[in-house]
Amino acid sequence: MNKRITYIDAIRVFSILCIILIHSTGFVNYFSGSTTAVTILGDFGRFSVTLFIFLSGFSLALKYKNGELKVKEFFISSFFKLIPAYLIWNILYQVYDKGGLPLNISSLKDLILGSAAPHLYFVPVLIGLYVVFPFIWKFRDKILYFLTGAFIIQIISQIVRADALSAAVPIAKDARALFPLFLGYFVLGVFCAINFSKFESVVKKYGLLFIFGVGLAFILNIEYRSEVTYQLYYLTSIPVVFLLFRSVSDPVYSKFAQAGYYIYLMHYLVLEMLMKIQFPEFIPLSLLSILLAIVTYGICYVVSIGYMNTKDYVMRRKDISAIQR
Repeated sequence: MNKRITYIDAIRVFSILCIILIHSTGFVNYFSGSTTAVTILGDFGRFSVTLFIFLSGFSLALKYKNGELKVKEFFISSFFKLIPAYLIWNILYQVYDKGGLPLNISSLKDLILGSAAPHLYFVPVLIGLYVVFPFIWKFRDKILYFLTGAFIIQIISQIVRADALSAAVPIAKDARALFPLFLGYFVLGVFCAINFSKFESVVKKYGLLFIFGVGLAFILNIEYRSEVTYQLYYLTSIPVVFLLFRSVSDPVYSKFAQAGYYIYLMHYLVLEMLMKIQFPEFIPLSLLSILLAIVTYGICYVVSIGYMNTKDYVMRRKDISAIQR
């Protein structure tokens, strides 16, 4: 594995850790009382969701940059990559929350919109983005036009949803599972992968400017907490993260990155269980949030590796059986 792929894996691991940190700070604030330090810590990690969306587009484009994208094979592999684990964990969250799996419209809605747990909406978003990727890739020579259009669609979608939330429209909350809300970041990832050499050059050349920008955006976000400051923070975070991780060359991150999707699916349930523990009061809540995120990641990683190894074993057995026939 080359250095380039390795540090992208490291960034993916970092983004998952930050996503878990967002939820660990949320749990700590809810159960132990809100503190400024914990809130700021949670705000710090908020760029990670859009970073993960960016990395999804980036990785897909990098994968097919020098090879042919066969649409049928792409959809089949994406289906088995995303859907089975999502169905399993969606059902587990519903059983955990409701004490069973009621076969009704509400359960079906939770399944489709990813509303069985606060973080599962991300999977329907990802599925939507994977569906449109072959179309984007087919016209990748016009990627700049797609990038402009994608951000226009994203901004309009966010404005419409924000207005619907303000008007207390019931479906507005579940609408976060719609992929147009994140389309700009996904296409930006595709754009940067296609122009990767230029992207790396810009990140290196203007690194200090990006660091200043993300620091300013973070301060503005803490002060104003508006959609504009959030988006500014998300955008400036991407080049800074690439700048910080570009020298990472340890291939160990590859295994962690492969488990990232499964870690994401299960981490919220693990956090809920950990929060039932009575932690010593002398531990600062900000430190507790970080420790919870790290422990949760570790537990989820072990379970994910077990799941991946079991799945590989089953697939090998099927292949052997097919050969024997």
